[in-house]
This record gives sequence, C-alpha cells and structure tokens, in this order.
Amino acid sequence: MVESAVRRGDMALSFLFDRLDGDRNGKAREALRRVTGCAESPIEVVARLLFVAAGFHVETQVSIEGVGRVDFLLDGFLVVEIDGAAFHSDRKALRRDHRRNNATLLNGYLILRYGYEDVMFEQEAMLDQIRLALRRGRPHGR
Repeated sequence: MVESAVRRGDMALSFLFDRLDGDRNGKAREALRRVTGCAESPIEVVARLLFVAAGFHVETQVSIEGVGRVDFLLDGFLVVEIDGAAFHSDRKALRRDHRRNNATLLNGYLILRYGYEDVMFEQEAMLDQIRLALRRGRPHGR
C-alpha cells in the first residue's frame, strides 16, 4: 500500500518516517527503507524484494529503445517481466507481448517472464532460472 501511495504521489516517505521515530518502530522504518515508489503492482514489489535479497543488481521500470518500459533489468542485460492477468490475458495483449519480447531479444537483451504464481509460490524455481540466465551472461552483440 505504501509503495502505491508513494508512486501516485499521495504520500511522502518522509511523512511516515517522521511518525516512526520511537525505539519500537525499527522494523517499520526498515520496511520503509525498501520502498522505491517504482512498482506498478504489489506483485512487482514482492519480486523486487526477492531479487534484491538474492543479490541481483536490480533496476526497475527501465526504458529500452524499441521496446518501451520493462519491469526489471537485472545485471544490465536480463529483462524480467512480471505479467498480471489484468494486462496480459487477451489476444491483443498477447500480440503486444510477443512484439516486445522479439524487440527485447533483437536489442541484445535476454528476457524472462513470470506470473503471480511464480513470484508467490515458485520463488526458488524462478530465482534458479534467473541465476542460470545471469551465469550464462550477456547475449552476443551487446
């Protein structure tokens, strides 16, 4: 909720930090330090926290020429998209995703796509795939 409020401009983190100054608010302050205001959905917040905890170099909402904005860019070459059913479930969206995938690869990036279930229930499998892609390194031509 805080991530969304910060992204929309409805709340400033400083406002919340000012109200959490006591000794008993350490965990809340630590959680606030993880808020970036970049996520477009709650599932992206969970994914970002997983990626950071796994030690990946994480950039969020990166604009790539010919592709547009992507959810995550890991280690400068691996695009990770988190697909929610609301924006990726009809034929038009599927065609758009195919075009974006193709443009991403043709621009020299690798791409992996995950859904809600992957992020919430298959975290280790998802992270293992990402680690494998990162170990394989940058595609040729970049």
